[in-house]
Amino acid sequence: MEFGRKLSFIGHTVHLSITIRNRLHKDVSMFSDIEAVKIYDKHPTKSVGAQLITTVVPTLIAPGRMIAIWEIPATLARGTYFDEWNFKVKGISVKETKQFFVETDFTSFEEIITNDYKITLNPTTVFTDSKEYIRFKMEKPETTIFPKAQIRITSVAKLDIRFTLKIRKTGPGLDNNNINQIDSDVFINALFPGEPVIIAESPVVIESEFLDITSFEDTAYFLLDAVGVTPGAYNLQLKIFQGEEEKVLRPMGLRINDSDLADSLSLFDPRTASL
Repeated sequence: MEFGRKLSFIGHTVHLSITIRNRLHKDVSMFSDIEAVKIYDKHPTKSVGAQLITTVVPTLIAPGRMIAIWEIPATLARGTYFDEWNFKVKGISVKETKQFFVETDFTSFEEIITNDYKITLNPTTVFTDSKEYIRFKMEKPETTIFPKAQIRITSVAKLDIRFTLKIRKTGPGLDNNNINQIDSDVFINALFPGEPVIIAESPVVIESEFLDITSFEDTAYFLLDAVGVTPGAYNLQLKIFQGEEEKVLRPMGLRINDSDLADSLSLFDPRTASL
């Protein structure tokens, strides 16, 4: 199992990452002259007697983003540790120090069946023809580890049950011998002949299978491809795995909207412009 800065365990892998962006434009910056990441038991510049524990060669995984993967020794003590990064950006030397926490105790005494999950969804609205990461954050219980999870997408639509409305012409006030009346024994939807009439509506639920999603620290996420998806209201439903428990959580709403330029008040309409 892999962990990150918020909570890691001895004997497991910790992922330490760093991203550099331009402060003004927020675009990523390129690294150069990348040195090995140094891991200390104390802050290397703010503490006295900081000891170097090990060095890890980082990997450049994308422009402006590096990651260092370290297998935490089983003998490491519980506590906060510091990772120091040294590199150059546009020829300027940069030193950045971050921190991560390591736990040694795997034992948990709470009853897992009493867990009351509170998970937030972000974003709650996306537009068609877009691809966005949909993120779930574990707010409660107060833990930084998002358990193994699966997700399914459901859509609820109204199915119109339509019938042809037939009204018999025989009855009080009608002269069956009047040749000016229609010869058949029924009127077919008298006002709009041949047009079906809605008699009832029935909800129809369309849902996908549960599929695995990626989780890291207190967040789980998946990439939603909304290109060509029919706009409407959809539900995202998580299944959480913890020990022997498999719990399907309440659905969370996701709105997929079409781009409707008619709603924009900033559009110039020459018909309403004053001369």
